[in-house]
Amino acid sequence: MPICHQIWPLMQKYQNFEMTIFNRWGELIYTMTDFSDYWDGSYQGYNCQDGTYVWKIEYEDFLGKKGSQTGHVNLLR
Repeated sequence: MPICHQIWPLMQKYQNFEMTIFNRWGELIYTMTDFSDYWDGSYQGYNCQDGTYVWKIEYEDFLGKKGSQTGHVNLLR
C-alpha cells in the first residue's frame, strides 16, 4: 500500500502540505505537495533498496496554523 494511503486520512484537515522522503543517509529522494501524488518506492527512475525511509510532513491548516510531523516507512519488495 502506498504511504500516501496510510497518511492521507490524517491530512484532510490541512490546506497546504509538503511531504519529503529521505534515505538512510539523509538524501532527499522524493517531495510531494499534492494529495493525489504518492511515492512509488523509486528514485530517479530506479527501484529503491529495501529498508527504512524517513518522511517529514510540514503543513498548514485552514486557520493558518503550521506544524510538522515525522515518521518512517519500511520499503519491502
